[in-house]
Amino acid sequence: MFASVALLLPSAVSAQRGIGAVVMPFDGPGSDAVRGQVHDALAEDPRLVVAPLDEGASDAQVLVSGSTSGRATRRTFELVASDAEGTELATQSGRIARGAAGRRAVADATRALMDAAIARLPPPPSSTRTDTETTTTEVEPADPTPTPAGPATSNPATDPPIVAILAGAVFRNRTSDVRLENGGSQIYDSGFYVELAVGLEIRPLAHDPGLARGLFIRGSYAHAVGLGTQDCGSGSCQRYDTTFFRAYGDVGFLFDLGRVVELGAGLGFGYDAYQIADNRVMPGVEYPYLRPGIRGRIRILEEMVVLDADVGFRSLFGRDRLSTAFGPSGDSFGMDAGLGVTGIFDFGLMYRADFSWASYWHSFSGGGTLQTATSGTDQGIRIGVMLGYGFR
Repeated sequence: MFASVALLLPSAVSAQRGIGAVVMPFDGPGSDAVRGQVHDALAEDPRLVVAPLDEGASDAQVLVSGSTSGRATRRTFELVASDAEGTELATQSGRIARGAAGRRAVADATRALMDAAIARLPPPPSSTRTDTETTTTEVEPADPTPTPAGPATSNPATDPPIVAILAGAVFRNRTSDVRLENGGSQIYDSGFYVELAVGLEIRPLAHDPGLARGLFIRGSYAHAVGLGTQDCGSGSCQRYDTTFFRAYGDVGFLFDLGRVVELGAGLGFGYDAYQIADNRVMPGVEYPYLRPGIRGRIRILEEMVVLDADVGFRSLFGRDRLSTAFGPSGDSFGMDAGLGVTGIFDFGLMYRADFSWASYWHSFSGGGTLQTATSGTDQGIRIGVMLGYGFR
């Protein structure tokens, strides 16, 4: 009887401890680091008993092998889980990134690999042995249908950064054309000038595998540098102090369509200020506005090359001195559209280049202090180049 109990002891202890797993040597450049990260992720799984690296385990039920390939920012890894007989149970793959984002990507892939592999392992038979007989309870075999080995969670290495900060220069112009009641026009043309600009975008749930990952919050500010206004209409030129700046912020949501396209909408508030000292051509004006907009993103090369498009309607709250100068009654509204190319590298460096257009349309009635006008436009184009950093 004592001999029978002793024989049963190893299997009972093994069942109590968990599923034996061993990480085999990996192939490829830099594979030792990935192998160590896989081992660490397996060691945190309460379902497993993981053998120390390079020691092996003859009773392991799951063997994990792997390989790495590629160079620089295009390096990838592949993980394969097999049973003791060498039958493949599941596979996972992903991109190798630097820092905490890269380690999370490997850990996520490892957890998804084991979820799929354990589901395909047959459960151990339940047995009870006495000194005179052995009673075995047969267990129905597991469903032989393979469990899909696709990623169970979002991959931080290929998701947008949680916080993106950018700064750079914008080359733009402004042309304001007010059509007068007498058939003439009052025109202000700034020519091209430079703005210094900063931008911020927050995707607080960017790594969430569910719908919540689409939430975004944006903010931006730009200020013109070295800008002045000059009037030479009377034969002698006179220069006027000029200050142009703008600010904008919005909150919105993007729906993820197949991990390649994101499409959604947002609601924001903006403020364009064109402040010019008193002159006889064009008064200064401020445009505070509410902006509902549509936004779309297309991942050309994951998050390294992304097309970012935006179009919005500007509902103006006022136009101040423009009404006083050209006609106190009438309406105004605006629109804008833009297309940018943006991306983030594994080490956090971000870039953005974009082209955008914005315009306001005005109608006037009643007498103005400067001229009596009927309609007008105020528009310009912007070409921006920015660099920054993304926190993942």
